[in-house]
Amino acid sequence: MLAFFKGLGVGLLCLLLFLAGVIFNVEFLKNNSNELHFSTDLSVKMPIKADSFTASIEFYSNENLSKKLILTNEDKESIDSSFKSIFERVKNNGICVEKEYTLKPHFAQKDSFKLPMGQRLEASLDCEFKEMEIFDNLFKDILKEIEKSEFIAVSNPKIHPKISPLILEENEKILNKELISKAYSLESVYSIDLNKTCTLKSIRTNSMKDRKPIQNFNKEQEQVLNALIGFTCK
Repeated sequence: MLAFFKGLGVGLLCLLLFLAGVIFNVEFLKNNSNELHFSTDLSVKMPIKADSFTASIEFYSNENLSKKLILTNEDKESIDSSFKSIFERVKNNGICVEKEYTLKPHFAQKDSFKLPMGQRLEASLDCEFKEMEIFDNLFKDILKEIEKSEFIAVSNPKIHPKISPLILEENEKILNKELISKAYSLESVYSIDLNKTCTLKSIRTNSMKDRKPIQNFNKEQEQVLNALIGFTCK
């Protein structure tokens, strides 16, 4: 009989705890039914300005040299003298690294025979600089040397803007400030739209770690910072 009353007591206790939990949940939901939580995407951007440039200059045989079957010692000395002048100017400028020129006969294959067709000349410069004016002046001097040569031609430079990780990091600081300012300004916008008091609760931005230099970018390219922002409205 005692066991029966003990079991009945435990059952009643469990029932009371269950009812208390239901009442608590109902009251909790009732008190929080007007609270709204949501997230939205936000992005800010700014133009990227290059802080340096890379360029390549290619030298090759002009029409005269490409059809010249035999080179005299005087011809070879003329070509060598031209490149010495060009490379000396490049060395003094300090923004380019030259690759030694190569000069060799060019042959065409016909009926298992190699027929001399002319001369093949190859040389190049790899350059990196911060100011276009410095490079432009160097290239003008190179063109003057080329104009005096009977055998050498030069291509138009291929110039590519370059952005260092430092520039990206500085831009990111600016974008972070702008994004935070925009996020807080949305509190009043959502408060009016929803007729509630909305508060910014979280900002999760995309990661920009392991930055690497950006090369070959479009002049209109922009740096973008995206974020997921969370709000609570009561």
